[in-house]
Amino acid sequence: MTVHTGGCACGDIRIEAAGEPLMVGECHCGQCQKNCGGSGASLTIYPKDAVRITKGSLRFYATTADSGNNVNRGFCQNCGTPVMSTLDRSDEIVVVKLGALDDPSVFTPQVVFWTSEAHAWTKFPDGTVQHEANPPE
Repeated sequence: MTVHTGGCACGDIRIEAAGEPLMVGECHCGQCQKNCGGSGASLTIYPKDAVRITKGSLRFYATTADSGNNVNRGFCQNCGTPVMSTLDRSDEIVVVKLGALDDPSVFTPQVVFWTSEAHAWTKFPDGTVQHEANPPE
């Protein structure tokens, strides 16, 4: 089984994600823009039991996403790197930030959410399924 590794910029946090993600996508909601400091968040979604922290501990900050759902955003307490999120609406998945993975180039986004809040200059990857808000559950 493939294990994807990652962590934060300073090395205090290390994670492992076993197997392939359920989905690879981008979210362009206002909260993801703030959290990732850009046009949005590139992310992978894994089953909760496939992801583990192997070094350090994340600090979590709860926000209310533009969808109205609570998102618990996990980041390194030292360098601030966004690493993963959990969602109050589903305790079965973990959202791992693509930028926190050691080799994000092996993933290609399949889905884009919150296109309605994307910056006018944002270009969505060719072939992606696009949703103006959250995709249907």
